Amino acid sequence: MNIHKQAVGCEYSILDNGIHQFVFTGKGNSGIDELFAYLSNLWAIHSADETLYYLVDTTHAGGDTSMVQLLDRFRQLERTTDERPAGRTAIIHEPDVLISLADSFIRTFAPRRDKTRFFRSGSEDSAIQWLLSVQ
Repeated sequence: MNIHKQAVGCEYSILDNGIHQFVFTGKGNSGIDELFAYLSNLWAIHSADETLYYLVDTTHAGGDTSMVQLLDRFRQLERTTDERPAGRTAIIHEPDVLISLADSFIRTFAPRRDKTRFFRSGSEDSAIQWLLSVQ
């Protein structure tokens, strides 16, 4: 089963292994808004005792995806959603020193029910393996 929805700035698909994949296209500034519309819908149809797995690929956006805005929106959505599934998120990015620092920061301060890690472009297999590992 592979569901695929294409929008202007963010394509969404469900992979055969159950991972919800979001690929930023860089075709407009709406990618982050589209991602969070998808997440709001997912959270509305899944129970709070589930764990959802997300693979967020920013490498096709040509540098047009703001990591600060992305992380800020995750925090906003979390504050406004009382009951929601836990999440494991792997973010695929182009190499950047600041993202390596953000990865360490998020691992330290993220809510315990959620896990987020950053993976460099080309590490999709490692990201998927991490997403599906039990921790």
